[in-house]
Amino acid sequence: MKAYFGSNGEGKFVIETPDWLKDDVVEEFGPYYDPCPVNPVECGLAADWSARMADMEKDCVYVNPPYTRGSIAQWVQKCGEEHAKGCGPIVLLIPSYTDTAYFHDWIYEKPGVDIRFFKGRIQFKGYKTSRASFPSMLVIFGADSECSLDASPRPFSNSLVAPDLLSALANPNQMSLKDFLKGN
Repeated sequence: MKAYFGSNGEGKFVIETPDWLKDDVVEEFGPYYDPCPVNPVECGLAADWSARMADMEKDCVYVNPPYTRGSIAQWVQKCGEEHAKGCGPIVLLIPSYTDTAYFHDWIYEKPGVDIRFFKGRIQFKGYKTSRASFPSMLVIFGADSECSLDASPRPFSNSLVAPDLLSALANPNQMSLKDFLKGN
């Protein structure tokens, strides 16, 4: 497997989610099954995510896939296929490359899919540089599913602009995701 270098040149195979974002996912959607953890014991692309969620008593799936060339498209497709089978919600963290075939085939303007762009760039866990060399987005498959902690309607759906949420996500010390969604 070829490492993703980006402009920071650190050569990491894994782009690990920052703790504040993991906490926000749990807070909004409940405990999650991670099909592509830092140290995988199975191939998440081959797993039945609904069965894993049930076996592990999890409320959602959280996916931060490997960012190696070609693998993001496989994970986006898997999220779309699992969503079509009724699995959800599925929260996917990927670079916001809106010009890709996978974005248009599986994400953009698809029913039950919510897009949340981050303002600025995320500082991924374990990196020495301050920010990623690419913009990021959260894609929620099954956004119409009832969330475990906060089932209130979202302030936007399939929206390409959500400036207040973007600000909240970019600076987690100002406002939590849960507080934003509640309108606090």
